[in-house]
Amino acid sequence: MGQSTSHTSSCRIARGALTLQGYHCSDLSSSIIEQNETPLSRRLKSRHILLFLQTGAIPDGLLSEAELHSFLENWAHALDEAYFFGRLMSRTSGIQFAKGDETSGNYGLWDPSKKTILLDVEFHISMAIGVDYKIGLITTLVHEMMHAFFDIFGTEISYSISPENGGIGYLDGHGPPWADAMASVQESLNEVFPFIIDGQIFQSVQWSMVNYDWTPTRSQMTRWGATPADMKESTNTKKGLTLWERFLDTSFYYCTITMMAVFLGLSLLDLFRFIDS
Repeated sequence: MGQSTSHTSSCRIARGALTLQGYHCSDLSSSIIEQNETPLSRRLKSRHILLFLQTGAIPDGLLSEAELHSFLENWAHALDEAYFFGRLMSRTSGIQFAKGDETSGNYGLWDPSKKTILLDVEFHISMAIGVDYKIGLITTLVHEMMHAFFDIFGTEISYSISPENGGIGYLDGHGPPWADAMASVQESLNEVFPFIIDGQIFQSVQWSMVNYDWTPTRSQMTRWGATPADMKESTNTKKGLTLWERFLDTSFYYCTITMMAVFLGLSLLDLFRFIDS
């Protein structure tokens, strides 16, 4: 599927107001990467946003639901100003806390129908080992904000392009444009944030590989945080799937032939019985 002819150039994305569903996914990705080439200290108009990101602003201990929601809304505003041109959160219905079934068993989810970022707080708390659960929530927030950005400002055509052809892919949204932009934001954020942010980029891409049966290049895997072991595992998984698919195809072929032979044999047997009678 080709690139939309009505998309706007990435240069205009950075300078003016964003058009809803007006950009090809590759332009959105490029615009984020290009802006991140300029340090936050030089491009953020609001100095308190930079200070907020640099200090981390992570309160100690468990927070009440109201405190946690306010904490994450503040972070969403800061991240929007820093990486999404300050245009994203005003186009969403904000953040909503959810349970496992609402997020399909994930840490969080972008709900395009409700324009809402869903976060499973209890899951973050249960999985937080050696790290503050609130940092995990910030990481998931960045991850889902990126999905929201592509969904709200990307054209429907470009959003449905297969990852193998450079698209995001509508099944999970973890294709190359999302992964490249996410890697850029993660790198920039880790330059100023006092804690390590790991957006689970390559782990997310692996879902896309399964859903769309495609394999990134080694340079892409490296850019998205894959280790040599990850690359080997992905290659072996791909080979394993291919062999399994061949086995299934071969098994189906021989099973069909066998069933046809049995059916033909039974038909001939009935014919001979009819003749004898």
